[in-house]
Amino acid sequence: MKNKILSVLALIAFFFIVGAPAIAGAASGTNALDRCIISPANAARLSNMDVNCGYTTIDGGSGVSGTPSEKVACPYSDNEGNCGACCLLSAVFNLTDWIFIGLMTISALMIIYGAYCFVMAGANPDKAQTGKNLLMYAAIGIAVAFFSRALPTLVKLVMGV
Repeated sequence: MKNKILSVLALIAFFFIVGAPAIAGAASGTNALDRCIISPANAARLSNMDVNCGYTTIDGGSGVSGTPSEKVACPYSDNEGNCGACCLLSAVFNLTDWIFIGLMTISALMIIYGAYCFVMAGANPDKAQTGKNLLMYAAIGIAVAFFSRALPTLVKLVMGV
């Protein structure tokens, strides 16, 4: 019974994480499938990686040279054909940012709890070992979090952009 409840909750969470934004984007009335939106931070990262995207401002202005100061759209019908790569890298940037924040938060909590277990262990070697293990796993989590920051570069290398 408990597994069924967890499965239903996971399905509902999946719907709200994936389905709700898609429905909201479709209901907005704009054709969201002809372009992707790139934030200024991601546009700056793309510029630093020497990826040339055909930017246009959201309000319909002309192309933007350099790093934009507002959200920009990358039309899929651009002449250079780099928009797909720009949108993919922008999505990878967003994903790795969330992975980094989540792993660093979990690692920080594990460090706090591991240190607590280690300090409060006293003469109990099992609690001390638990604290050491938590600290080791937190260090591994931090290493994985920093590796996630290198993922966009690896994606760019694989794509050959």
